[in-house]
Amino acid sequence: MNSYAKLAVFIGVLLFSVSLMSVAINFLGDLSNVDFQVEIEQDMVVASGEPGERIKANKERIKVKGALLGADSPLFEIWGAPMTQYLRWTVGETYEDGQWDRYEWREPIAYEGEILGTNVSLESSLDIITYGVHPLFNLTTFAPVTLNALQISFEEIIFRYPSLQIYSPIQAFITPYDVTYALYDFSLETVEGATIVYDEEYQQVPNGLRSELYPYASSIIEGIESPYERLKALERHMRENFEYGADFEPVPEGMDPVVWFLFNQTKGTCAHFNSAFVLLARSLGLPVRVVAGFLMVPDLSYQRVMPNKGHLWAEANFEGLGWITFDATPERYIEKPIGMNKIPTVTEIIYNPNTTLKDDYFSVSGTVRTQNGTDVSGLTVEIFLKVEKNETGVRVGVGVVEDGLFQITCKVKPDMQVGDYHLVAKTLPNEIYSGSNSDPDIRVMTRTEASIEAPSEAYVGEPITFSGTLLDSTNGEPVVNETVSMVFDDEVMNLTSDRAGQVSVTHTFETEGERNVSMF
Repeated sequence: MNSYAKLAVFIGVLLFSVSLMSVAINFLGDLSNVDFQVEIEQDMVVASGEPGERIKANKERIKVKGALLGADSPLFEIWGAPMTQYLRWTVGETYEDGQWDRYEWREPIAYEGEILGTNVSLESSLDIITYGVHPLFNLTTFAPVTLNALQISFEEIIFRYPSLQIYSPIQAFITPYDVTYALYDFSLETVEGATIVYDEEYQQVPNGLRSELYPYASSIIEGIESPYERLKALERHMRENFEYGADFEPVPEGMDPVVWFLFNQTKGTCAHFNSAFVLLARSLGLPVRVVAGFLMVPDLSYQRVMPNKGHLWAEANFEGLGWITFDATPERYIEKPIGMNKIPTVTEIIYNPNTTLKDDYFSVSGTVRTQNGTDVSGLTVEIFLKVEKNETGVRVGVGVVEDGLFQITCKVKPDMQVGDYHLVAKTLPNEIYSGSNSDPDIRVMTRTEASIEAPSEAYVGEPITFSGTLLDSTNGEPVVNETVSMVFDDEVMNLTSDRAGQVSVTHTFETEGERNVSMF
C-alpha cells in the first residue's frame, strides 16, 4: 500500500486541492495574478493497482475567501482547438464555513482507456472533439479534462470518478495525453423544456443560510417556472448586479463569505459569484454543484494555460441533457449561446493515397469553404482513421486551414490493424463557423514477412499440404484476414489468413520434376 504525504499550500482567491500548483510554486517562486487559491491536503491510499480495483483519495476543499496571487509561467499546453473554454479539475459538492468539499464517500474506479458513454439522450447537434494536453510539470492530484469525455489516452495508471467526471492519477506524471469528448449543442427550446434531476446530494445548504438566501433568490425568479430559466435568471442577476474585481473587502471573522458578498459587497471573483449562484439555486431546491478548473480559448489550435486562468463555475444535471454549464461571473468569456446560428462549412479531401503503411507517413490535402464557396481560414482540421463513421477513431494528423486549403502530414500508428478505413477530415467549429467532415476510404497495409512450409520431396499423385505464415514485419504479429496467393507453377490459389496469420492448402503434382511454389 502506498500513501502520499499531507501537504498544505495557501495561495489566492479560490481554494481547492491541486498539487499541480504546489509544484508551480516550487519551480516559479512567487505567484502573482492567479485567480484562485490552492490548498493541497492529500492523503491518498491505494487499495490495489490491479484493473478494476478502487482507491480512496484525498478530500479537496474549494474556499471562497483569500487574496489574489498568481504566476507568469504556463501550466499546460493545449494542442488542437478544444471548442470549449472550461477545463475541469475537481468538483465541489457540499458547502460549509466558506469552503466546498467533495463527499468523503466518493470512490474512484480504474480507467484503462476504454470508450465512455454519456447520459445525453435528447436530440441535439453533436461534434466529437479531440485535443491534446501537455502538462509542463508533474500532475499528482487531478488531470484536467472536459465535460462529457469519451476517451482519454493516459499512459499512466489513472482513476476516475464517474459521477463527477474527474480523473485522478496514482502517481505523478508529466506525459501528454489526448482528450476526446462529445460537444452537444441543444436548442433553446430543448433546454427550456428539460426536467432537472432532483438529486438531494446537490441541494445541501448549511443550517442558518437557507433562511437568509431563500427570500433573496425567490425575488429574482418570481414568475419563472422552468428550472433552466430560473437558473439563467440567477446567473443573469449575478452578472448584472455585481462587478468582477479583486479589490473587495475581506469577510469579517465569523461571517460566511457568500452572505457577506451578497449583502455587503459589490465586487468579487469567480469563487464569490458562482458559490453565491449555487447556494441561491439550492435554497430554491434546484440541485447545482461547483466545478474548479481553468479557462481556455475555445478556437485556438495551440495555447498555453496560465495560472491566472484558474476559474470556478457551476453545472446542473438535466434529464436527457446531462450536465449543463452555468457561469455567473461577469466580464468573462462565456461559451457560445445555445441556439446561436453559425455559418455552415463544406470540407472536401482533394488528395489522399488509396493505401498507406503502418508506422509510415502520408499526406492529405483538401479545402474548407462556406456553402457559397468562400474560402475559410483559421479553422483546425483533424484527420482520423475510422472503421465505422460514427466511432471515435484514431487521430493521425492535425493542421490549420489557410485561405480555404489544408495539407496535413499524417502518420499511421504501428499498432493499428491492417484493413479498410474511413479517412475522415474533420473541420472543428468555432464561434463563427460550424464544423464539417469529408470521409473517403483508405486501406492500411503493412510490410510483411511470408514463409512456406512443405516437404522437400513427394511422390507423383500424393497429396501434399503446404502451410504459409504471414507476419507483420514491424512488430512480428500475425496478419489476420488477409488474402494470400499461393502459386504452383501456373496455378494460382487465393487463400485467407486465419487468426494466427496462417494459410494451408493441399495440392497434388501429376508429373515428375522440380516444382516452384511461391506465396505473396
